[in-house]
This record gives sequence, C-alpha cells and structure tokens, in this order.
Amino acid sequence: MPAIYQADVWCDDCADSIKDRICDELWDSNENAPFKGDPLCPDGRPVSDFTSRDELSDYLDMMDHNEYDSDEYPKDYPGGNESDCPDHCGAHAGCLNAIELSDGSKIGAWLENDLTSDGVDYVKQAVREGGEVAELWREWYSWIDFPVEPTIPVDSIKIPGWVMALCEGWHGGQECMLYAVCSTGGLTTGTMCPISDFDDYDDRDRKWYLTIWNNFSGDLGYAARAARRDNHEDVAELSRAEKWADEVCERLADDYGLEDW
Repeated sequence: MPAIYQADVWCDDCADSIKDRICDELWDSNENAPFKGDPLCPDGRPVSDFTSRDELSDYLDMMDHNEYDSDEYPKDYPGGNESDCPDHCGAHAGCLNAIELSDGSKIGAWLENDLTSDGVDYVKQAVREGGEVAELWREWYSWIDFPVEPTIPVDSIKIPGWVMALCEGWHGGQECMLYAVCSTGGLTTGTMCPISDFDDYDDRDRKWYLTIWNNFSGDLGYAARAARRDNHEDVAELSRAEKWADEVCERLADDYGLEDW
C-alpha cells in the first residue's frame, strides 16, 4: 500500500523501492560493522540480530509503527485517508507509476485518497481554472457536484439590427442602456465592473453580464410604455424587443445557474 516517508506520500512501488534501498544500506553497513559500528534498525534493534538480508527485510516490514519515525522508514498510508488536495506520489516525475501528460511531462501516481471539505473546494477551484491535471481530478472525484459549465460566453450575444434601430430612436441619454447599445454597437461588460459587490463571486462576470441585460430589458420596457402612452407607431416593435430581451435574460440566468439570484 502507499506509504508516508520523510513528510511525503509514496505509491506502492516507490515505497517498496525505498524500503529495499534502506534494507540494502542497513545490511551493507552490518557487513562492515567492524569498521563502522553496529547499525540499528529504525526501531533501535541491532541489525546484527539477523542472519540474512531477507530476514532483516521481513522484520523491517513488520516493525511496530509506533516504535520508529517515518523520516527513517516508510509507514503505511492506509486507503481512505482524507487530504486537503489530491495526493500524488512524492517521487513526482520519477515515480515508477508516473502519469504521462499530453505534453510529455509526468506527475506522480494518484494515491486514491479521499478529500476533506477543503479538498473538495480545492478540486472545484482547479477544475474551474482548467488544465489536464484538473480534468483527471474531475474524473477521479466524479462524486463531487461540479457546477455545469455555461455554454453562453460573456459578451457573446449579438443584438439584431431591428433592435439596434429602436435603441437609436428611443434611448434616454447616456444613463440609458439603449444609448449604450447604439453608441457601442452591442451590449458588453467592458473593462471595469462598476458594481463592487460582484468582486466576492467567482462568477462575477456572468452576474455582471446578466445584470446589464436585465437593465437593457427594463429600459426597453420603459420605452415601450412611453410609446404606448404617446400612441406611437413603434409600440409593437418595442414590445417585441422587450420580449426578446426578456427571453435572453431567462436563457442567461438558466445557463449560468442564476435563476434565484
């Protein structure tokens, strides 16, 4: 099974390799004992008590974990342990069971550990940021309730020409979203979020985008009511534009998971 050694965790094969190396070093030291002194096992027992390397190896594997430090010899790392992130073999690219990525680089074998609540958040954040390793984690920890990725990119919705024409004729000045549309040729978030309350959210840009679309729909509704009050011929078209904008808002809210926001 995986093991803890020198403040890191190691896969089965790498842990066995470390154990073999330590056993060889102890046995070799034992053979040179007259010159270097009697070597001791990690738990303090003299290596000279054993008559063969195999006997020493068997003993090392059976040592009481409470009698030695994991800095000196690997200790079992039982399955089911929880960590604050996915555990990979401490040998990294040199792991005997290394995972090769698409760019040719390697990472240590995954140790199949469970996650704490902080670990779940860590993996969710990694998946949001993207990357090949994060996608492996998504696969291995498929039980996590990952948010569904939106399919409508921010700033991607194009405004039809007929709506644009209405905006040109019915905007109420620079504070009106209709003016923003006809002066810029679209409805986008720009470069600086004007509402600081969004800064605390991972999906800030999506909330901001939905907000300006809601405001745009509201301003279209205001224009439609003004046209109705004046019995203007654009009433029907403005009402149609408002309905179209409302439908866009509904699609965005549904796609971004912001129906209750």
